[in-house]
Amino acid sequence: MKALAAALALAALLPASAAAASRDGGAESQVDARTAEAKARFKRGTELYRQKRYREAAAEFQAAYRARPHGVLQYNIAQCQERMGDLPGALASYHAYLREVPDAEDRPQVRKTIAALEKRLAAAGRQHLLVTSDPSGAEVSIDGKARGRTPLSAALAFGTYQLSLALPGFETARREVRLAKDRPVELALKLQAVASAPPAPVAPAAPPAPASAPPSLSAPAPSPVPAPQAAPQKVERKKGRVWTWVAAGTAVALTGVGIGYGVAAKSDSNKLVSGQYTQPQVQQLYDGAKSKSGTANVFYGVAGAVGAVGVALFFVEGSF
Repeated sequence: MKALAAALALAALLPASAAAASRDGGAESQVDARTAEAKARFKRGTELYRQKRYREAAAEFQAAYRARPHGVLQYNIAQCQERMGDLPGALASYHAYLREVPDAEDRPQVRKTIAALEKRLAAAGRQHLLVTSDPSGAEVSIDGKARGRTPLSAALAFGTYQLSLALPGFETARREVRLAKDRPVELALKLQAVASAPPAPVAPAAPPAPASAPPSLSAPAPSPVPAPQAAPQKVERKKGRVWTWVAAGTAVALTGVGIGYGVAAKSDSNKLVSGQYTQPQVQQLYDGAKSKSGTANVFYGVAGAVGAVGVALFFVEGSF
């Protein structure tokens, strides 16, 4: 009998697989316990099958599969289900056998058995639907009603159905299937992973504020002299020398800035004579002192010119 021959082949594999697991390390006692349970369940299922107690035999083979999964057991379960008249269950188990034992020598014969069962099912007004997915384990809904997870085998009345497959992390797949009397439907879907959202753009950093004066090597830059207040918009010329005081204030401010650069230049010069710096640092100090000294002289010159203008304005405004 084919069912018993397949089962006996599995019985020969179980001790070898347990020994391999023991050699690889791990929970040897647990492996031995699962192997012993699978063999006992398998032996009991075989005895029940020979007694034509197919429902009880199927339960024992299913328990053996849970303890030590092997595709050959799916064939034995299908044999029991076929003899019980559970055609949808037998079709599901035969398909599982072909998936889990892809190199099975009896594949052509099993395919013929599946075709014969599908004809018997169609004669009763129903058709077989097989739904698989990659990855498996997707929740299958038919016309909005949950029917189980992939791989799913179902026997439905002839007609058109709306299917949806949902799996966390993947886009929901939707298909319309039509079950007719002349052919079953095998639907294999590859689920698409949900695209991750692009990262939010990073705002560019604000540019640093420009410095008000070139920094020195060690001493802080001199504080700027406050700018003079703007003259009032309405000026009565005969009540004061407004432009004279504007020129005077500007000259004072320019002189203050020149003094600041002069102090910074003096600080760099003092560092040059200390002898505590390397040659590159000495050159940098010298260049800085020279530049600041020249800038101070420019401010002094401009302040002197503005002061001279203020003197001239003093006499011009006094004549009005």
